[in-house]
Amino acid sequence: MYRKEKTIGKTIAIVALLLIGIFAIPGNVQGAETIVVDANGNGDYTTIQAAIDAAAIGDTIEVWSGTYSENVVVNKALTIKGNGTDTIILVNETQGMTVSNQLVSISGFKFINECSMMNSPNPRSSIYLDYIPYNYGARCQIKDNIFEATESSGYGFGIEFYRDFLYNGNMLLLYGGWATVSNNTFINHTHSLSTSVSRYIDIENNTFDNSSYVLISGREHTFKDNTFINTNTMLDYRKIRIESYALLFGSNIDEAINITVCHNSFGNNTIRTMGTTNLSFYNNTIDGATNGLIVRGTTGIEHKTFYAEVYNNTIEGCQKGLYLDEDTSWGWEGDYTPGVQYCTFYNNTFKDNNYGIYAEPRVENNTFYNNIFLTNSVHAYDDGTNTWNLSEPSGGNYWDNHTGPDGDTDGFVDDPYIISGGGEATDYLPLSEKPGEGKIQPRPVPPPPRKIPEKTKYHKPFNFVVRSPLPKGGGGITSSQ
Repeated sequence: MYRKEKTIGKTIAIVALLLIGIFAIPGNVQGAETIVVDANGNGDYTTIQAAIDAAAIGDTIEVWSGTYSENVVVNKALTIKGNGTDTIILVNETQGMTVSNQLVSISGFKFINECSMMNSPNPRSSIYLDYIPYNYGARCQIKDNIFEATESSGYGFGIEFYRDFLYNGNMLLLYGGWATVSNNTFINHTHSLSTSVSRYIDIENNTFDNSSYVLISGREHTFKDNTFINTNTMLDYRKIRIESYALLFGSNIDEAINITVCHNSFGNNTIRTMGTTNLSFYNNTIDGATNGLIVRGTTGIEHKTFYAEVYNNTIEGCQKGLYLDEDTSWGWEGDYTPGVQYCTFYNNTFKDNNYGIYAEPRVENNTFYNNIFLTNSVHAYDDGTNTWNLSEPSGGNYWDNHTGPDGDTDGFVDDPYIISGGGEATDYLPLSEKPGEGKIQPRPVPPPPRKIPEKTKYHKPFNFVVRSPLPKGGGGITSSQ
């Protein structure tokens, strides 16, 4: 059970595996050994870091019950396992866990983050995923952990991915990512998780208990089967944000592209998407938020929202179920392109909201069809220029206050449905029955992907440099023009 003498055979095996690159998780290394950490002195080491320093690539480190107050740096391929709620890692301004190797698995720990919003000028994240060069086929695994913030804290993220980056004016050169975050519980975090400027992160089957502020930016991420419970919506930053990470710094770098958000129960959290391209948002539920789903773009600097596909969601009990608008605080800079364009919304149910859908001016060229509107105070309000139906056989939307007459029984109400607002929006083929209950069948799959428009050239390029040393969980980014 305890650590044994390393053998020449194990060394040869590890070198061979490294040369051909065939292993994707540390535990697959032939001859890998188990190292025991016990704070009470009954294992091989009393600290996690000492075990990591002594371990060889592919070893497993088992951390027995106890409270560990140390700064942990994981810089090699290892499996690190705790005993669940009894294995505690305390996080404050000087300690936490930093991972800088892609072939790492971390599970079975309880992280208690004591960084206070008021007293921590540089709060730490419980786990910080540093810049990791991509190893094809490999993914860091963070699973089955508890991330809890103390009552007076919550400002440090539970999990944060590589935040500082290198940008040469045309493309992003360094970024983090390639990880799976699954089956974790976040408790009392006002800042739960940030993907930062990263790639290929799957966030699945996690529970956010009185925790939100999830920031999803970068590219090729999936956020699915997560549940939000007991959320206090009095704090505005308690929301899920899907947006360009650079919005925080006033730059034009790295919009959120190709993000999938599906099968989540968001409770009464507001979800905001801004500066995204090719967002797929489907099979989610939102209940009781001020604004359920905000789809937003900006003027001036290029953080538009294009080509979102929003379908099969249920949004109810909100002030505005779906809110589409443009943030004009960025200035115009000669840009007259609408902030939200070419998005499609279909097969959604809007129920018991003050406004089912509310679209501000300069929200244009979007399409709404086969949605169900039930007992909203105002089903839809459109100050933009959008389309509210397809041609037959798909048609328009189901409005519970406009279901007839249908004289020719073709599934469409004879008279068009006039939508409130200054945009003169009209559903010319309103449905006489809910999609699927009559002649009109709901569209079962999303439409084919559209071509991403070429980036406009009106903005000034920003040159970003990595700030050294990189602060984990705090600080910012320097830039030059």
